[in-house]
Amino acid sequence: MPTAAPTFVPQKVKTSILKIYSYKDRNPRGILINPCFKEGASFQNLTQLLFLIEDLQNGLNYPQKGMDDRSFDKKNIPQPSVRNAFRGAPPSGKCLATFQVNILFRQNASWQGNVVWTEQKVESPFRSTWELIMLMDGALARQAESAEADSTVYRHINRNTIERNN
Repeated sequence: MPTAAPTFVPQKVKTSILKIYSYKDRNPRGILINPCFKEGASFQNLTQLLFLIEDLQNGLNYPQKGMDDRSFDKKNIPQPSVRNAFRGAPPSGKCLATFQVNILFRQNASWQGNVVWTEQKVESPFRSTWELIMLMDGALARQAESAEADSTVYRHINRNTIERNN
């Protein structure tokens, strides 16, 4: 497998920040922040997020891939550059969760590294991309339930206040 020679990659670009603003129907919407991007790159779903992170890693050549990409079309394996593909209005509203993701290895067509859920100050290693997704899903489901409960309590308090004032 031909790969580019490794180059020095500053520590600050090895960690990316994920800010998730919506998790409706288990579909994350948010912003990927990394010093390599002039501004945060927004994503509307998990697939876009995964392509953004993979493209970032490919651009840095860090960590180096352990294997070549595969495709049904052996002649033309797409090499997308998606960094600018998903630009658009950044998500609005309150941030549900923030994650710091540090990918240390790309082996067996997957990622290995560490993720920190910053609001809870919890760190966990992940051994695969799937495990990273499941760790974030658990945190986001918890945050989404908490946000919905807070919203219900707020609506109930407002309804009682309006009824008393009438």
